[in-house]
Amino acid sequence: MKFININQLVKATVASTLLMFAFGSSAALITGDVTFSGDWASVASTGSTTEITFPGGDLDVDGSSGDFGGIAQGDSGTLSTLDFGVNGAFASIGGFDFTLTGISVVFQNSTIIVIEGTAVASGNGFMDTTVDFFFTANQSGSLRNFSAGFTAQPVPVPGALILFGSALAGLGLRRRA
Repeated sequence: MKFININQLVKATVASTLLMFAFGSSAALITGDVTFSGDWASVASTGSTTEITFPGGDLDVDGSSGDFGGIAQGDSGTLSTLDFGVNGAFASIGGFDFTLTGISVVFQNSTIIVIEGTAVASGNGFMDTTVDFFFTANQSGSLRNFSAGFTAQPVPVPGALILFGSALAGLGLRRRA
């Protein structure tokens, strides 16, 4: 029967611990979602480009979860023009900035438009994170309102990856011994 070299085991344990601290101190990806609503002013089309403008550029937060949980219902934020032809900065809410990276119209008729897409969320010490974007605008007479939001998909926890790597390293050491 072969015994594991204790020096190799100690070195592997120290290396795993250092890796955990290294990953633990880095910024994390954002998880959770934030939803908001408000009024929109107009839809303008110029050639193949369409844009939606917002009076005053204001939005009201309807709900939030995960890393967006510090943004309270009723908090406000700002919006830029939603330009279908140009990706770029779109919303700022509770210390987070959202930059659109792609959008597409899912449904549109004379009173409703539904848009989905992707954006990059950044801010509050987190790593830039790709998030899903949704937007629905309605018009009833002169009343124009919208609801929208961003959802960050859950990501693997670095600690789980470190644990898996440590297990593989342990198996490798055991096999060598």
